[in-house]
Amino acid sequence: SSLLILSRAFTITDITREDAAAGAGDVGWVAGAVTDEHAAAERHTAAMREIQDTLANLPQEVVISVTQERSLASSRKEEMARKMEFLTQEEELIETEIADQKLEETEVREKAAAK
Repeated sequence: SSLLILSRAFTITDITREDAAAGAGDVGWVAGAVTDEHAAAERHTAAMREIQDTLANLPQEVVISVTQERSLASSRKEEMARKMEFLTQEEELIETEIADQKLEETEVREKAAAK
């Protein structure tokens, strides 16, 4: 749901006019246009400012909801990682026990064959 909220918060515009300027003051995007580094840096700064403004204007309930959702997701990831680690350790123990059991069975057979 946080992705849906953020997707509705941003509007991406695409200027496709051939005659659009791509100078240092340009904050639009022209497909295939070659721009200098200064113009690219300015566009990046403007985009970051717009993102900050958008996030700052989100209702407090939305921010709290997304924050809680994020922490729950990371908690689930950590829990799954712990479970996987535990299962891996258990699997290693089972393999060790099986190897020990086979070794014991081999020793018993050898003793029985020696008699």
